[in-house]
Amino acid sequence: MRIVVVALLVAGCGDNIGAVPFSEYSAAARNARCTHLATCGVIPGEIDCGWADIGSFDIPQYMRDSIAFGRIRWLPEVAYECLSHADEWSCDLAVADHWCDEPFYVGTLHDGAACQWDGECISRECWDGGTGTCHETLCPGVCVGDTPPVPGHLYDGCRYSRCLEGRCDGNVCRPTVPAGGTCNDNLECEIGAICAGDTDTHPGACLQLPGTGEQCFGACRLLGDTCPSSTNVCQPFKRPHEPCVQLNECSPFYVCDKTLTCVPRLP
Repeated sequence: MRIVVVALLVAGCGDNIGAVPFSEYSAAARNARCTHLATCGVIPGEIDCGWADIGSFDIPQYMRDSIAFGRIRWLPEVAYECLSHADEWSCDLAVADHWCDEPFYVGTLHDGAACQWDGECISRECWDGGTGTCHETLCPGVCVGDTPPVPGHLYDGCRYSRCLEGRCDGNVCRPTVPAGGTCNDNLECEIGAICAGDTDTHPGACLQLPGTGEQCFGACRLLGDTCPSSTNVCQPFKRPHEPCVQLNECSPFYVCDKTLTCVPRLP
């Protein structure tokens, strides 16, 4: 059974030596996420976001165990290549960002070896025989194959790898739907677009997200923009201590308090 390891968003740490050791990854990841949020105007750059609830960057215990027993190998240089460029990650949802495409680890187990989850296998496939005998997040099985998965083009398989073109749908790289095309889900639309008007019985249409100053109905193209219902026009998040009327005029990490001022949202 396939276990999905969430891609942890984060950047540069420590003494800039060109590697992020496994032991330093969680702290480096949080720092990188803070850098990205500040670069995009979601959190003011001059404010330490250590207080903000920006998610957990802890490594799952099963992955820690795999590293400790040599079943996966951490790639510190690959982690650094991603995290050290946090200030260059895109703030535009219509722009593909490739700094962190490569996984930060590889499996070391060969075909036929006993495995606990996909990441331990060179092939990234740990087959449990379809028994469903799982323990928490793990489904022990055996590794299938000795060939590392490679990114796919359109109509290539993508069960154990990413797509260079299109999106992964049903374990196959399929074309995305351009703006104006019919859709049933946001994931079907090309990057920077959402599926609008879809219902349980009727499909919707892919619409490009609006930019700053453009009319909007809930979502905007830039991470640092918001769509207040009072104007339905994309505008930058209000900064701390600026006046506000509605909650969503402030960053998701701030709140419009009773004095109608944007203040930090405490954890």
